[in-house]
Amino acid sequence: MRIGKLRKVVWLLMADWERWIYNFIYKHDIAKGVIISHRATLDKGVPGIHIGKGTWILARVCILNHDVCRGLSNQTYIGKHCVIGVNSLIMPGLQIGNQVVVGGYCY
Repeated sequence: MRIGKLRKVVWLLMADWERWIYNFIYKHDIAKGVIISHRATLDKGVPGIHIGKGTWILARVCILNHDVCRGLSNQTYIGKHCVIGVNSLIMPGLQIGNQVVVGGYCY
C-alpha cells in the first residue's frame, strides 16, 4: 500500500515539474492541475499552447502550434477538464472547448 502512495506522489511531482518546464522555458500557458504524460510531445519551437486546468494529456499525444511547410504559426487552445486520448494529433490553430474528450487511436 505504501509503495502505491509513494508512486502516485512521485508521479504528481514529476507532472508538476514538467508543467513548470513548459511554462517557463518554452513559454506555453499550462494551467495548474494539468497532467501531461512523459510520453506526450508538445511543440517546443514556438510559444503558444494554452491548456486549461484539470486536463489530461495521455501517452503519445502530439500538440502542435506551428507548421514549417506552410509557414503557419497559430495559438492552440485546449479547454478545462479535457482528456486528449492516446496517439492523438492536435494541429496548429485548433481550439478545443471545455470538458471535451478527444479519442485517440490504437495500432
